[in-house]
Amino acid sequence: MIQAGNNADQYTGRVDYNLSDKQRLFARYTNWGQVDIPYNQLGNFTKNSFSHNRSQQAVLGDTYTLNQTSILDVRLAFARQFTDNQPFTLNQDLSPLGGAWPTLQNQMNPKYMPGPHVLGPGNLYPFFGMNVASWAYLNSYDLGFSLTKIKGNHSLKVGGEVRLSDSNAPGFTLQGGGFFLFLPMPWLSGNNFASFLFGVPFQGAVTKVQPSSSYNWYQGYYASDVWQINRKLTLNYGVRWELPGSVAERHNNATVLLPNTPDPNTGGKGSMALVNSSLYPSRDVTDVKYNLFAPRVGFAYRINDATVVRGGYGITYLPPDMVAGVMSNSSPVNSMSASQA
Repeated sequence: MIQAGNNADQYTGRVDYNLSDKQRLFARYTNWGQVDIPYNQLGNFTKNSFSHNRSQQAVLGDTYTLNQTSILDVRLAFARQFTDNQPFTLNQDLSPLGGAWPTLQNQMNPKYMPGPHVLGPGNLYPFFGMNVASWAYLNSYDLGFSLTKIKGNHSLKVGGEVRLSDSNAPGFTLQGGGFFLFLPMPWLSGNNFASFLFGVPFQGAVTKVQPSSSYNWYQGYYASDVWQINRKLTLNYGVRWELPGSVAERHNNATVLLPNTPDPNTGGKGSMALVNSSLYPSRDVTDVKYNLFAPRVGFAYRINDATVVRGGYGITYLPPDMVAGVMSNSSPVNSMSASQA
């Protein structure tokens, strides 16, 4: 019988303190952890990787009433998320496998049992899970603030946010412990499983990865107004200035593609360059933009006491770490593959 599921625990604590009639403070901490139960289709060491996910968050808040119409709000927050996939045979001694494995295992990162990939008719997908290995953490430090001013039938608000995102991730690999690829060989009845039973792989490969430390500074500032024109109609409008920054690696272990630069080895158009180098002096892997203004507008119209119509429009810019391939752990300089057919 195949078991699946996870074990999770979560707890949250909060403290509120009224420093005075004008100032209120609060502190909150949340911890959430989860461990996925791995599949074990064949009841042996080929079981899927263990998966862990743990998130922690701490927030300090200060709300200060400046006067009867003005309120200042400040938030200081820290969040940390850790995720990994740990093969069942992680850090196991591979010397008993013989051959070159006693020497090769000293160069492997991570080190775990190589897995068979049996491809073709009747694919044996259960083997794939034992070759999944990854680990990463993301730290986020955030300062947010806002000032709200009530003036007549207007509710004006200005504020901003400054955030540092700091991540460490050696990447995701299916070949960290090595794998053997079994295909339907014509001289072995043309069946992939026959190739597996005879121990005749089509190809073998192993990948080594090194940790990388990416970081990103983000800023955002905004101004908005909620205007209650009358009992039926309310408008809200504003603009946000986004300064998403870029992504950099603390030890310059990152690369960029320069499509118009001749390759120094082949002379062909297009070259890959290391950051903070003569070809690419910046440490940022993407251009920093300063002209990202995001307007927003919305309305609420009360047709009667039971019906309200709402609508709105806005522009949103995604942060640079949402772009595929931007993070340093995906850079070629942070991984090395070797294969043999």
